[in-house]
Amino acid sequence: MAKSNTQDNNPYDAESSMQYSLYAFSNNRQKTILFKDQRLEFLADSADGLEFYDIQDVTDAYKCTDHCINKPNCQNGGFVNFQCSCTCPDVLTGATCEQTVSNSQTCGGVINLATGEDRLIQSPNYPSNYPTGLECTWLIKGPANSMVRASVQYMDITSASACSHWLEYRYNLLGQKGPKVCGTNFVVDVEKWDSSPDELSNAMIIRFDSNTYSSAAVSKGFSIKVSTIGTGCLNNPCVLGTCSSPLNSGTYTCACNPGVAGTNCDQLTTSYQVICTFEFGEKCPFENEGNNVINWDTNSQGTPSSNTGPNNAHGGFQYMYTEMSGKNPGDKATMSTTSQLPTTSRCMMFYYHMKGSTMGTLNIYSEGTNTAKSNIWTRSGAQGDDWIKAEIDIPAINGLKMTIEGVRGSNWSSDIAIDDVSLIPGTCGNSVTSGPTTTGPVTAASTTPSTTTPSTTTPSTTTPSTTTPSTTTPSTTTAATTTAAPTDGTQTCTFEDGAPCFLVEATNDDFDWTLRSGSTPSGGTGPQSAVEGNKYKYVEVSSPRGSNDVARLESSTNLNAGDYCLTFQYHMFGLDTMGDLKISTGVTAPENEVFIESGNLGDQWNKGMVTISNAAGMKLFIEANKETSWQGDIAIDDIQLMPGVCAGVSPCDTSPCQNGGSCSETTTAIGYTCSCLRRFVGQNCNQVDGKTVSEFACDFETTKNCVFKNVDDDDFQWTYKSGSTTSGGTGPSSAYEGTQYVYTEASSPRGQGDTAVLSTVNTMLAGTSSYCLQFYLHMYGNPGTMEVKFGNRGSSSSSVWSESADQGNQWVFHQVELPPSFADPVIFFEAIRGSSYKGDVALDSVKLSLGQCASGPSPCATNPCNNGGSCNEDDSSAGYYCNCMTGWSGDNCDVQQDVSGNSYSCGFETASATCIFKDTTNDQFDWTRRTKSTPSSSTGPTGAATGDYYMYIETSSPRVFGDTAVLTTQDTNLPAGSWCLTFQYHMKGSSIGSLEVFAGDRSSSLTSIWTKSGEQVDPDLWKTATIDIPQQSNPVNSANEPVNTVFDAKRLIGRKFTDTTVQSDMKHWPFIVVDDATKPKITVDYKGESKTFFPEEISSMVLVKMKETAEAYLGKLVNNSVITVPAYFNDSQRQATKDAGTISGINVLRIINEQTAAAIAYGLDKKVGGERNVLIFDLGGGTFDVSILTIEDGIFEVKSTSGDTHLGGEDFDNRMVNHFIQEFKRKHKKDISENKRAV
Repeated sequence: MAKSNTQDNNPYDAESSMQYSLYAFSNNRQKTILFKDQRLEFLADSADGLEFYDIQDVTDAYKCTDHCINKPNCQNGGFVNFQCSCTCPDVLTGATCEQTVSNSQTCGGVINLATGEDRLIQSPNYPSNYPTGLECTWLIKGPANSMVRASVQYMDITSASACSHWLEYRYNLLGQKGPKVCGTNFVVDVEKWDSSPDELSNAMIIRFDSNTYSSAAVSKGFSIKVSTIGTGCLNNPCVLGTCSSPLNSGTYTCACNPGVAGTNCDQLTTSYQVICTFEFGEKCPFENEGNNVINWDTNSQGTPSSNTGPNNAHGGFQYMYTEMSGKNPGDKATMSTTSQLPTTSRCMMFYYHMKGSTMGTLNIYSEGTNTAKSNIWTRSGAQGDDWIKAEIDIPAINGLKMTIEGVRGSNWSSDIAIDDVSLIPGTCGNSVTSGPTTTGPVTAASTTPSTTTPSTTTPSTTTPSTTTPSTTTPSTTTAATTTAAPTDGTQTCTFEDGAPCFLVEATNDDFDWTLRSGSTPSGGTGPQSAVEGNKYKYVEVSSPRGSNDVARLESSTNLNAGDYCLTFQYHMFGLDTMGDLKISTGVTAPENEVFIESGNLGDQWNKGMVTISNAAGMKLFIEANKETSWQGDIAIDDIQLMPGVCAGVSPCDTSPCQNGGSCSETTTAIGYTCSCLRRFVGQNCNQVDGKTVSEFACDFETTKNCVFKNVDDDDFQWTYKSGSTTSGGTGPSSAYEGTQYVYTEASSPRGQGDTAVLSTVNTMLAGTSSYCLQFYLHMYGNPGTMEVKFGNRGSSSSSVWSESADQGNQWVFHQVELPPSFADPVIFFEAIRGSSYKGDVALDSVKLSLGQCASGPSPCATNPCNNGGSCNEDDSSAGYYCNCMTGWSGDNCDVQQDVSGNSYSCGFETASATCIFKDTTNDQFDWTRRTKSTPSSSTGPTGAATGDYYMYIETSSPRVFGDTAVLTTQDTNLPAGSWCLTFQYHMKGSSIGSLEVFAGDRSSSLTSIWTKSGEQVDPDLWKTATIDIPQQSNPVNSANEPVNTVFDAKRLIGRKFTDTTVQSDMKHWPFIVVDDATKPKITVDYKGESKTFFPEEISSMVLVKMKETAEAYLGKLVNNSVITVPAYFNDSQRQATKDAGTISGINVLRIINEQTAAAIAYGLDKKVGGERNVLIFDLGGGTFDVSILTIEDGIFEVKSTSGDTHLGGEDFDNRMVNHFIQEFKRKHKKDISENKRAV
């Protein structure tokens, strides 16, 4: 498969239909196809037909373009096809492939980078949530002899167990799919993508998709810096690191991953961390062994066999599994580390999934240069349909080699899966890092980092003496040691099915602990899974639980004399106002407290250890209580009670280093020092390193990922909330954006002067730098004071902004510029409660950005002028004045003047049916009721012209050119007479269509009386339209309704539904024709009901109108009539025409041919002379007839007739419409053939 051995002169595409699978022809289940760039392995064997470069190869091989005279110069990977035009990559278009394909004007485009230039690509609305329904393409091009680099500055893209929305990087070939990325990455410049030399080294395509799974929740989006670099990185010389190359240079330097050294980052040190998430292209040292009967394979969905294996990955997109179908019991799948790891102790952590009725065994082995292979961990049998975390301490072994082995069970229902494997220096309770993280380009990242990181944050505990408890911190290492080895007196509680437990539910508490697997039902609290195994116990503090309710476990028997060491794992994640976990001894109830922990400790399991003495004859009690918040689930797992005292602990045994930091003993006063992981700083690694983060955003949709946190030394807490606050007359009714916000509840027990503080104290901000703080504030009722304070860490802060007045029941934008005054700045939001409970203060959409603030929004941006008034900025204290519409006055056009006479109004403030303008069912889509701005950027208003709501049309996908949305009064019988129609309209956007008003009587067609097209002048302003509607007998306002406009009834009358001419004509009619007992029947919608009519009934309606017209002209009643028909009409058609006359109330005297009628109309029978031969040429709307008549003495005789019954004006129209549809499709790539109004 080497390219040099083929005649393919085009780029080598791994997506080709000719590409073998990675294991093709293998006789040992090893890869036979080796990709230089493993990130592209997912393309192998993925083709389901001829792919882009296959078509190029076929075109070249058969010289399909040799006949072309003037070949276009196709760009960006495009090639000339047999039609002598360019075939472009699927995401590019244009005559020479120089335009991008996106379904929204808010994103995508071509970026031409100059030498040394940086540009940002950001998701629409960034840093606010991006909309769904987007398919965006960016083409980035650099100068010749350069490479393009994409560096992620921020990423938060929705993912669940797989990517729901994603970025795609086409860095290799522009016409070939690239790896997909989703999840979170908040660290600047860690994830980088470089263009490759395989096609265009100076070009890259980035795609964003939120349309394929448009029902998935949205998130912040992304900000990506694109730039040009030199060509030194073309061959990816940095094995385990990031490459940099100066512009116009072939040199490079490598920034190595942690634990890696060497010029090319190819030398491992003792701190090297093995991280295997099994995502596309990841450099994982675990590989299948050559003598395998079964291989470990990657997968991203459910395994091929039913009722065994997981449905998706534990984190990210892919996992490894063993496919046990077609194998024998006892067959093994083995993969091992390919390089010997430097000598140091390590913690191996991984997640495994073992579901199946005949499940086999999962084994872990270790071995070394001088150490025999040993089984250090094993699991057998079905473990449920959950991903389960496992941790193994591995001692220092020279030349360490690790092996993961899956053994088939008795049948095929035994697929075993693993994911997120890590080997971290240190012990599992004190490892150097926290498990799999994204340190380079990957295809997916977990949106919940806690699901892939082991817990290392350490709370304080209490270790009592025989009389007085003293406070220490529990160990986070593995099982605690004792003065004597564990004996048969050891008692445990793992809460697994069938496992013994020495604790039982107490009967004198308020509620019980709950046995659980997986996450707890409440969001933002509780663990994601057990610390080990499947099950754990927790307290569910949602309703009906009240404050201070207690759940208690107690030992089933009394303790014997002597000392005991109690070790346990506990999880306390939620709000800072969550309750307490207490451990006590007592005879019948808790008396002697030996351990207590309170408040939020983060989303992690923590290890506790306490010695219990002088408890003979007593019981052990473990209890948890609810304080005030429902986000206060407390969990426990892996409890062990062993005879003997717990061994003494060193400062590092208590794991003071949080967030995965590693601890080393020192001779300093505190006795230790912490080496923090990337992104964490501080003495105990308890602060986020935000010095390089350019922007922090808080939407309060979750309790995580906000730089502003509740502090502990205030009087009460800010509370997360959706909907209205509990007190009437204060607080917002909803979030400014999204569903949640934070607020201060001013009701009892709060008193005047109480403070609630949010602070950045847990984040290290950039020192001596300007920051811009922007936020939306809601202060309605009788609020106290809201302040922004600023200061240096550890010093007092001062107020730099405050607000005390009632701002009304609205969200108001504010921004505060913070000067570069402090080396270690901390920012505070402080709400001070006023004199009344009606003082709820709320915050939402907070953004903190490095740099000075740009100018704030215009005072007219929130549209303070109601009821259609227009806003104008001025120098007044308000900053604006209003020009009100007729009938309204006041500063904000909110005072209605007395207006007499009948009128109808539609303010759209409620969703009720009080408005006479309603959506019709005969258009392509509906108008949408909305408040605030529309989902698409750079189009639509930011708010209603008056009040809160307005109606608009959303023209994003799946809407296409020419689609119409119609509001009509057809369901309302308006009184006869002239009318004045007044409305506000807003037309902003580069591709605005048209807004049109039609009016007319119900019995006649509608006429356009007003229209506007394209973006209007001052597009951000609402405009006023006033239209005089002339007198109508029965008026209706609407757009034309093609499906209810019936014509060509003459082509149906007297025919059967199965006639070939009927079937052919139906393809061109916008109205619907159905079969009713072999007769055609026309279906229309009338007043919300579906009605059907025979052609004779339609024809009778035409005859009635003609009768009325004739009577109006003649001035007398018309009762008798002669009706003309085409000469080719047969007896059935002629009889049907008579029936139509009868239905209309006309006495049909005679049916005559149209040719005869034409001759009579021209008075040919009155011409002087004898016998005359006359040719009648009749080309009408539906037919073409030529007849020869003989006329003599007033007698008409048809000598011959011929023609085409389907050649008339209608047929010319159809052919012209078909031609223009094809022209429109060719030029604009849009098919409007199904748009009934357009055609």
